[in-house]
Amino acid sequence: MTDPRAVEQHVLDTWDFADPAATAERFRAEADEATDAAVSAVLRTQQARATGLAGDFDAAARLLDEVESSGIDDSAVHARARIAIERGRVLNSTGHAAGAASYFAEAHRLATEAGTGGLALDALHMQAIAAGATDGPAAARVIDEQALAEIEASDDPQVRRWLGSILNNLGWDLHDSGRPEEALAVFERAVEVRAAADDHSAWVVARWCVGRTLRTLGRYDEALPLMRELAADPVGAEDEYVAQEIAANEDALASGSVL
Repeated sequence: MTDPRAVEQHVLDTWDFADPAATAERFRAEADEATDAAVSAVLRTQQARATGLAGDFDAAARLLDEVESSGIDDSAVHARARIAIERGRVLNSTGHAAGAASYFAEAHRLATEAGTGGLALDALHMQAIAAGATDGPAAARVIDEQALAEIEASDDPQVRRWLGSILNNLGWDLHDSGRPEEALAVFERAVEVRAAADDHSAWVVARWCVGRTLRTLGRYDEALPLMRELAADPVGAEDEYVAQEIAANEDALASGSVL
């Protein structure tokens, strides 16, 4: 059977999140042509995911039903992990976060067993989102901290690529739990990670999170120039949230607000 990690890398390389409809068609064609049943199943789950992102969650669920009913062998652990996580995504995206949680937990277990660490991290990331929706940011934080620990213990690039995203999510878990000082430190680390990855758009988002947390802390005189710097950046200039933060900090400074 094809190496699951190689299949996962192919999945990553095939995705275009800006065009889910075209992505769904690519995965459909590849799934039709695949000669390995387990690989075909994985590709079909990605057709389902892209179909859901294009707005048709009913069709996505039907595709996953077809994959499950196609007789996937119990030994096809990677395919079963992909089925589980995509089942969870459909439920989570249609307002059923509580029902999605068990699928994400199962996906994490199966992906770990299959040796697909990046997929295991994706499952934890989704499990944290579902936990946040049902039980609040403190519950999400516990799972995001587990995800961060798994990333820091790994040298697998498919795992390490999750570092910036998990730091972002953990920062908001802390911020929304009333722990902004800790959140600030996490967001500042995320800025460093995004810079090292040479991901400018994500770097702008990470810097924005730092500035937003500075405002929460009442450090308006630090937050305002940071946001103005972002407004001068081609990416930040197009972000309405940057303009909103500039206005909020200007208002706070004009009114003499202090925390």
